[in-house]
Amino acid sequence: MHPSSLSANWKRFHGVDNVLKLEQFVALVVAAGLAIVSYMLFFSWAGGGGYEPRQPRRDELSRLESFSELASARKS
Repeated sequence: MHPSSLSANWKRFHGVDNVLKLEQFVALVVAAGLAIVSYMLFFSWAGGGGYEPRQPRRDELSRLESFSELASARKS
């Protein structure tokens, strides 16, 4: 049996329009699912949204203090 006869039978019994509509529906469902998952992951990895200023750690504070001491010593 020639492959083109299979596709001709498929088109005759099932219709091309139905297959295209099914493919479009499946593509829409997959795209919506991926969009929802990526949206949830983005905001969960971002810390839940909102803005909270970051508090400097102790080692950062000590570096900032030593830097400010150096800067004030150079000015004098």
